[in-house]
Amino acid sequence: MGVGAPVRALIGASRFLLLLFAIAAGALLCLVGGLLSRRRFAKLARWWSILMLKLLGVAGRYRGAMRVGGALLLSNHISWLDGLVFGARWRVIFLGNHRLANWFVLGWMFKRAGMLFIERGKGAQQALGQLRAALQQGHTVVLFPEGKTTDGKTVLRFQPRLLQAAIAAPAPVQAAALRYLDTAGRRVVHCSFAGDVTLRQSVWRCLTGPKVVAEITLFAPLPPSTDRQALAQRAHRLVAAVVESGPREPCDSRAEADGRMEIEHAE
Repeated sequence: MGVGAPVRALIGASRFLLLLFAIAAGALLCLVGGLLSRRRFAKLARWWSILMLKLLGVAGRYRGAMRVGGALLLSNHISWLDGLVFGARWRVIFLGNHRLANWFVLGWMFKRAGMLFIERGKGAQQALGQLRAALQQGHTVVLFPEGKTTDGKTVLRFQPRLLQAAIAAPAPVQAAALRYLDTAGRRVVHCSFAGDVTLRQSVWRCLTGPKVVAEITLFAPLPPSTDRQALAQRAHRLVAAVVESGPREPCDSRAEADGRMEIEHAE
């Protein structure tokens, strides 16, 4: 029997209050981050991302291995949740839309966490310089080359321009496929932050919706190339093959044969 709307609203309101406390804790972490070692701050930031996902009813499933030593990671983009899903497992930084820097409290937290910003249609040259510097310093940078979010059913063309930073660094390029599934392995769309959906609507849908499994599939680094268009196309083919595939079999909490999958269940 499904849960009625009043009960879902009560659960959502309770989760929202806890989410506010978690955001406040994250702000405090950013405030004192300069007093902590880089390793300690990264560990606490990962715990914070895990906490946020738990409050939102999201569990992470991770397949594949992140390259050690830094890389440019190309992923499809579905939701504001995407950063939390990556951050709950790996130490990464992001290149995001410049408007994120103006989000109340969160924008300041994004800056403190090292996020890089780009203004769509402008500032590409500055972003290339920031990306190249971050990659040369050994960071793993997550880039969403579609340029906007989708409902998670398809993968838009990967824009190749910013891949020039990886060629110039030089740094490896990895592809990552992201999907949001229900506990039976079927695609869900209520986590999407695309189209006419507002941030408030998207957050509320997550707070009142059923539990979700966020699945990230990492592929081996792409063969080195000086052709950014070819790199973008190869990454797109890999990601689209997973994202646009049919429903998977019901989720299994056991590790896969390669031993590199982890599942962290939301409470």
